[in-house]
Amino acid sequence: MDDETNPAADGVADEIRAFRDGFASVILATVDDAGEPHSSYAPSVVDPMGCFHVFVSALAQHTRNLQANGRAGVLLIESEADAANVFARRRLTWNCRAEVVDREQAQWGQILDVFAARFGALVATLRQLADFQLVRLVPFSGRYVRGFGQAFSLEGPSLEHIHHLGPEDLPPQG
Repeated sequence: MDDETNPAADGVADEIRAFRDGFASVILATVDDAGEPHSSYAPSVVDPMGCFHVFVSALAQHTRNLQANGRAGVLLIESEADAANVFARRRLTWNCRAEVVDREQAQWGQILDVFAARFGALVATLRQLADFQLVRLVPFSGRYVRGFGQAFSLEGPSLEHIHHLGPEDLPPQG
């Protein structure tokens, strides 16, 4: 699972999963049709394959953006209060493909049951609103930073490839 050529990546996959699983929401980065960026957040759950799911209103800008271009950035970041240094907050970022899950698919009900168990009775009301849509965010690449000099590139939602980033990974200076 870890990048075998990279001993610095040992044990990082489990650490990343534990960090990811400590969040009940994600910070979303999306862009509209004109390329204008939009930042927002949404409550989320993670499925066994490592995909994030958000249950969002079609009235929200981020939902329209997800539908329009099928891409999103996801950020999970350590709170400032918990960080030893604000410059080195632990964070996990993913580049994701966004897919609307059709209400007729079995997975729609299964994931919404997970939302209800995690977030309570409000989910039953939201399920009935026609504008709410379940969106699957499928990670394909990302980065985990756990402190200064401790950055890792990630490939695949199941963390198939983890690579410790070092000076050799810096872009050339121009």
